[in-house]
Amino acid sequence: MKKIIFLIFIPFIPFILYSQAENPLIIKSMLENNRILFQSTERLTERRYTIYIADQPKGNITIQAGGRVNSFTEYKYEYTAITTPNVINDLKSGQKFSISAPRQKKMPVYTDAFTKEKTEYERSIISKPDNREMVLVTGGITLIGSDLGQPDESPVHQIMIKLFYIDTYEVSNRDYLVYCMSSSVAPPISWHKGEFPQIKADYPVLVTYHEALSYAKWAGKRLPTEFEWERAANGVAASQKVVTEQGIIEKPFKTRFPWGNDLHRWINYSDYWNSKSETTERQELLPIDYFKNTNISFYGAVNMAGNAAEWTSSWYRAYPGSTHETIRFGTQVKVIRGGDYKSNPEEITISSRSFGGLPDLRSDNRAGFRCVKDIETISKN
Repeated sequence: MKKIIFLIFIPFIPFILYSQAENPLIIKSMLENNRILFQSTERLTERRYTIYIADQPKGNITIQAGGRVNSFTEYKYEYTAITTPNVINDLKSGQKFSISAPRQKKMPVYTDAFTKEKTEYERSIISKPDNREMVLVTGGITLIGSDLGQPDESPVHQIMIKLFYIDTYEVSNRDYLVYCMSSSVAPPISWHKGEFPQIKADYPVLVTYHEALSYAKWAGKRLPTEFEWERAANGVAASQKVVTEQGIIEKPFKTRFPWGNDLHRWINYSDYWNSKSETTERQELLPIDYFKNTNISFYGAVNMAGNAAEWTSSWYRAYPGSTHETIRFGTQVKVIRGGDYKSNPEEITISSRSFGGLPDLRSDNRAGFRCVKDIETISKN
């Protein structure tokens, strides 16, 4: 018996993201300089879009900033976007519109020759003389930055990073006490009257940049660059090897938070404390191993989002290709990563950047830190 196969042909229909019928975008207000503030019930994942009014394309808009609002009632997002004068003339407050995303560009891939890594390195070690656990972060091509965050996070770019070890946890007050006693140095200025805070022994120590730098040198380590920090905070293997017809290639991947792309509240940040509003607890630091099962990166680093913000060795500079300008760019302040217990969701992403060191790097103690260790400095005996 012959089989009869029926083929059904479906005509191609152009795809418009966020149609007005199902999920209209609504202009909340008109701003200066050809900008609009609008709301969406979906998080936008691109930087630029084509705008449609009554299903007719009118031009382009560029997302400048955005974030979630009304966190505990419904998921809603507000975005600020800039557009051209001919488009802004067709818009008004309260108007509904839709947008479509541009065709995605393929990211370039790289040959495996970049990351010929040895296999004898342990996934975790105990470093000396500080006796702290460190986890291995493999090297490779790394995606840095975000086109959906603040202007100083853009544009996304790629750099090559060598493998290294990073402290599993933030340096605690107890760890810093060992350093002070071993090196006969003064206590950090965050300790009230110079007295060791016994009840917060396992909380992150807050130090100046130079205090963090001195501790790292004593421990035979260094402070991470902001790029190493971002790679270590990734929720997936930041470089993944893929087998193709051309051989093994390396492709960079990235998540929004250290555990993945979806936000939850089991992190020490503002929404965690807001959800406990019925209690008398105030926002504060928590022990370095708090949330160790829910706030952990792919490589095993804990609390890289929230709790204590962390110093890096990088000067706060614009990324290559950035048009963003600020008087803080240059060699006056250092990059701080990770956000802290008071930060909002946008400030605890792995690409979010802040800075510290005002009025100078020897007096600003707003951040904690963790150290890294180069493979070359580790004995292979």
